[in-house]
Amino acid sequence: MTTEIVADEKRVVPTDDKLGEFARHQHDVFERVRKGSLNPDEVMREVSKLIDRRSFFIPPEKQLELTRQRNAERHWGFTEADFEALGPPPAWPDGYLCAVVLDVSLDTVSRTFEEGWYFTKAVQPGEWRWPEVKSDENHLKLLDGIIHQRGLHWRVVDFAANWDKKDGIAPTVHTPKTSLPSAILWAASCFPRWIQAMDGVKVPFVWLPGYQLSISGSQPWSYVPDLCWHYGCRQVRLSADDASIRHYHRAVPVFVEC
Repeated sequence: MTTEIVADEKRVVPTDDKLGEFARHQHDVFERVRKGSLNPDEVMREVSKLIDRRSFFIPPEKQLELTRQRNAERHWGFTEADFEALGPPPAWPDGYLCAVVLDVSLDTVSRTFEEGWYFTKAVQPGEWRWPEVKSDENHLKLLDGIIHQRGLHWRVVDFAANWDKKDGIAPTVHTPKTSLPSAILWAASCFPRWIQAMDGVKVPFVWLPGYQLSISGSQPWSYVPDLCWHYGCRQVRLSADDASIRHYHRAVPVFVEC
């Protein structure tokens, strides 16, 4: 087999032998489904997972290229030594809606948040941000126990973690060890198709559980930001909600141990 780059994706071009092998395997699966030894819903679900991962996400190499471009464009100040220190990315995870993400932490929490949102909205046809989502130190901070440190890090992220379609989920399940602050925004900036696939039914909206917000008229630090996609308006939306409220359409993404 050979590999070629098409539309920013690595594609494997199979040989005739491999195509024949795949056709025989496909026929075998079809026959097993037809005869009842394989559940068709389970087969479709597994195939959909593979297709979704290929269509939603871009490989670490492309993320690294984008980060280098953004570093130069926005004067973040990372050096070649910083990029070399990043090291190779972890293996791509197998889980549904799991991905490797290049996480960027700039000099302050506020600047990191604003730059992540800047590039998130830049790759979408439309955007909306609740005016109450402010990033100065009086309104935005990291979850207690998370220490901000400038740098570049590979993360393995499960974007569907803690999703509970029956009882809903509030971000109170977050912990400093597993919670994501900026990585979700950087993922959104690199994976626009993931955002556009969000419907709260097959692909959940997400809390940003590594952050805490103060909203006017509410208890200090009682809100948590969230991201969603508005299909009708074709907008990525940055909002927030009370951390005690459970939502059926949102997940609380987490870091996954490599």
